[in-house]
This record gives sequence, C-alpha cells and structure tokens, in this order.
Amino acid sequence: MKHTERPIVDVPQADSYAEHPRRLMLMARVQDLLKKYYPSEEDAYRLFEQEIAKHLKPDHTLLDAGCGRTAPVLSLFKPKVAQAIGVDLVDFSPELRASGLTLLNRNLGDLGLPSESVDVVISRSVVEHLEDPAAVYRELCRVLKPGGSFIFITPNIWSYPIAIARLVPNRFHAILVDWAEGRPDADTFETYHRSNSFRTIRKLAAQTGLTVASLRYLNMFPNYLMFHPWAFRAGVFYERTIRRIRILHPLQHWILAVLLKPKRSTDR
Repeated sequence: MKHTERPIVDVPQADSYAEHPRRLMLMARVQDLLKKYYPSEEDAYRLFEQEIAKHLKPDHTLLDAGCGRTAPVLSLFKPKVAQAIGVDLVDFSPELRASGLTLLNRNLGDLGLPSESVDVVISRSVVEHLEDPAAVYRELCRVLKPGGSFIFITPNIWSYPIAIARLVPNRFHAILVDWAEGRPDADTFETYHRSNSFRTIRKLAAQTGLTVASLRYLNMFPNYLMFHPWAFRAGVFYERTIRRIRILHPLQHWILAVLLKPKRSTDR
C-alpha cells in the first residue's frame, strides 16, 4: 500500500484525524486550496481557543465537557490554570496518564463534582451530541461558580452539512463522513442537534439559570467536500459568499457561544 505523507497545513480543523489514511488522502487533494483561502488565524477552532484564553486565570479550575480521547484543548490550557478536569464517556488515551489532567468517565448530566467548584467550562463539538441538553446545561450551571463561564463551539443547524446530516439516519453517518471527510468510525457519534441555533441556546440558557453573554457565527472550510477538488472549490465559493453577505451569516457552519452563571447580588 502506498504511503501518503501528512499534508502540511496550519488549519486546526483540517488537522483533525490527521493519522487516518483516508483523511491523509483527502487532505492531500485540497491542501493548496486550504493554504490559499483559510489562514489559521481565521480558523473557528483557533477563535474558540482565543475566546477561552480571555476567561482564564492562573488560579482557575477548568472543566472540558466532552474532552475526547486525547483531550487536546484541555491539554493546551492545562499550564494556564490551577486544575484541568476532563470528562467523557470514551476511554482516554494511555498517553494522558502522566499528563497531570484529572480525567473522569462520567455522563455530562451527572458530573459528580462539587457544586460551584469550576470557574470555566469549555466544550468543542459536543453539544450537538446531547440527547437532553437541558439536563447538561443545568448540571454545568450547578458546578460553575457564580460569574463562571460556559464556552462552547458547535455546528449551526442551518449549515448545509448539518441540514443534510439530519436527513440521513444516524446508522449511516459513520460511512458517509468517512467517505466525505475521512473521519474514523470511532470518532463518529450519534447526533441530536437540540442546542444548535441561537434560539435554542437562548431558550436553554434561560431555562437552566444561565445568561447569554455572546453568540456568533463562524465559518468552516468545506470539510465535507474534500472528496473532489471541484466540489471543494464550489464549497469555498459558497462559504465566501455567505461570509460576505450579512443576511446570509446565519448559514455559516459554526456557533461560538459564551454563557455565564450570574453572580450573586452580594458579589457584585
């Protein structure tokens, strides 16, 4: 079997699943277009990380809700906080054993952490997988200290990949996304999209004791169109068009949300 070299691109989203053979092959097809049209400073994951950094202090406890097998975001911010906690249902990578992270196999609706013990909660590409987002919002609100932040990035329900995915039964998602973007089966999970619009996020926040500090749309490179360079080019044209025209911004792929737990009146 011919070995495919790992493409060199500085786009965090594109670098996901970088060791998966099909991902390598697809990335090699479009790496020049990625370099040309998607500078790393505009990448949604990079902007998510920048937003997190604004909220952290050295004495903080940081919780990554749905941190993943290798806890990449939590590992990035561990040196900047006093304690870094990761929660997920998956098996954690053995490489994390000496990382100094606190890793818990727990459901996000039942974290098992003391109330008001966390300063900042973060979550990357997890909210779309929540079957009962209200229960998770409520639990995150419980563990957050007053004035604490819940920062997450999740796909927008009006983005074309998500609109299409909602028409496809979950049992076919793993096959489809591996063909389209080179995502391993082990990293494909059932989706519900029950907290994936500005309206539903505002509604859930109000129901669970949180307030909305900010909501914004972010673009994504045509991740699901890498199967052919011309499909990818069409995706680039579409993405750049909806980014330029303000009325079309709600069609962008990502939502970056910052929710806050209100301070007590005595703390103000």
